[in-house]
Amino acid sequence: MFRLYERRICLLRDKMNEFDALLMASSMNIGYFTGFFPGFQSLLFVPRDDEVVLFLSRADASLAEETCRFRVEVVGKEGYVEKLKVLLKEDVKKVGVEESLEAGMFSRLKREFPSVSFDFFGGLWDIRSVKSDEEIKAIRKSIEIAEAGLRAAVESISVGVRECDVAAEAEYEMRRLGAESFPFETIVASGSRGASPHATCSKRKIRRGDAVVIDLGARYEHYCSDITRTVIVGRNDKMEKALSLVIKAQEAALSMVKSEVSCSELDLAARKVLEREGYEKYFLHSLGHGIGLEVHEPPSISSTNKANIREKMVFTIEPGVYMHGVGGVRVEDTVVTEKKKGKVLTKLPKEFFV
Repeated sequence: MFRLYERRICLLRDKMNEFDALLMASSMNIGYFTGFFPGFQSLLFVPRDDEVVLFLSRADASLAEETCRFRVEVVGKEGYVEKLKVLLKEDVKKVGVEESLEAGMFSRLKREFPSVSFDFFGGLWDIRSVKSDEEIKAIRKSIEIAEAGLRAAVESISVGVRECDVAAEAEYEMRRLGAESFPFETIVASGSRGASPHATCSKRKIRRGDAVVIDLGARYEHYCSDITRTVIVGRNDKMEKALSLVIKAQEAALSMVKSEVSCSELDLAARKVLEREGYEKYFLHSLGHGIGLEVHEPPSISSTNKANIREKMVFTIEPGVYMHGVGGVRVEDTVVTEKKKGKVLTKLPKEFFV
């Protein structure tokens, strides 16, 4: 397993270009490159040629020593800066930092090391956004768990049941099947509440004629899933039409997925379907997002992102329609890019009626 992380570090070094070293502080970046996901403040130092060093809190030390095969340094009262002074030698002129580094840490580094040039390094996502077979396998398992949770949610829906009770059934089933945690708060939004894309769940009781938006995910071996389905309770012709159009919009985008197609082209394909029926104005967000260790990662499948998708990128396609005061519908699936097509990893039916 250590060879996997050594390969990732080699890929990182290949992209360092003008940088003599890199610094990372986010748990997900550190975990991706070392196999250890710290729970407390940590710092990963990756020099161009020298030894990789992980600085971390005493609270993380014992677990890190079991998990991480790179050099581990426990930081005490002296703090991270004093530890770095030993490593930032005279030949280190330019250091790259991750784009998510806290402003306070960035400012302090520049103040404490005036002879070193610190700048943002954008190459991390070039590596992380293309998934390995091992990562795709973990994402598949995470999706399987989330699908079981969504089925449990659907089976619990009936007139008079509270949204929060539906969410509880889904989360229990996902935990039972091995979910380590949930990458975001489970959404169960019924009736007019469904018009808000991120409405989470409430004590509202589900009524006949409601469209119920269920959006949930699981985390398995650190990797996330993200699935949305809309359940029609009884009959609602208006929401059923909207759901049918959203499914067609999703299918239009999915049919175009392959290497070297731009993210904006996928977004446009879905919007055109809704636009023809006068529903494009109700589509309030981008079409999708990358998924992996984090539930929202590059690539952004949006009208403004002209970058091409690449083989083995994993992302969601999730068109939606949100009508204020009426309700909303959304369908979200996860797809992996192959050379000539996209492979949908989600297996659930697109429509549910109870």
